[in-house]
Amino acid sequence: MAGRPRKAPLVINVKIDGLRETLAAFRALPKEASAEMRDEAGKIAADMAGWISSAAMADSRQSALVAGTVKVRRDRVPVVEIGGTAKVGTGSGRQKARAYQILFGANFGARSFPQFRGWAGKGNDYFVFTNIEAHEREIESRYLDAADRVIAKWSTSTGTT
Repeated sequence: MAGRPRKAPLVINVKIDGLRETLAAFRALPKEASAEMRDEAGKIAADMAGWISSAAMADSRQSALVAGTVKVRRDRVPVVEIGGTAKVGTGSGRQKARAYQILFGANFGARSFPQFRGWAGKGNDYFVFTNIEAHEREIESRYLDAADRVIAKWSTSTGTT
């Protein structure tokens, strides 16, 4: 339905050059190699979550409400999610808002909802994507280095090249 709010958390992925080839290389390795890569990607995603959460806490009162909903999703690539149906705010349970009801207005602003600050503009936001883009090269470099280490380790131990 058009106009219905998105209740699922916002999932943040990072563009990594060579990702398809890297993931294809993992298909030729044992499952343990993928599990190890999930651990490595989780470390990077934990840093991403920390950056987003810290930026949200420092940004605005509404942003701070959704900062606690930033979570790492376990995957072979760094993935973070924010928002969802968690209740945030103060007061009794019925007075609290769901994170998804605040997230987009807090991060992107709004033109027609006075409870949010002004719209950030096309392609802009206040704390999520701006923060990830600032660390994009570091994330990509750390991920590819970790993938190279894991692939080399498991290729050697399994006799695969």
